[in-house]
Amino acid sequence: MLHQCTHTKYDKNPWWKVNLKSPHRIQSVAITNRGDCCRERINGAEIRIGNSTDKGGIGNPR
Repeated sequence: MLHQCTHTKYDKNPWWKVNLKSPHRIQSVAITNRGDCCRERINGAEIRIGNSTDKGGIGNPR
């Protein structure tokens, strides 16, 4: 059985966001890469946390 949360297409600068609906103190983030194929697609990924949605949140801190 395949379980997945999300993935992006072959966009030049793909991004994905989670809206927690209210402010939270983020202490850690865990990313689980897919195990079936294409593991290199996550290379260069950045996690940014903040409230800005401008340009996909690129102004938020890493």
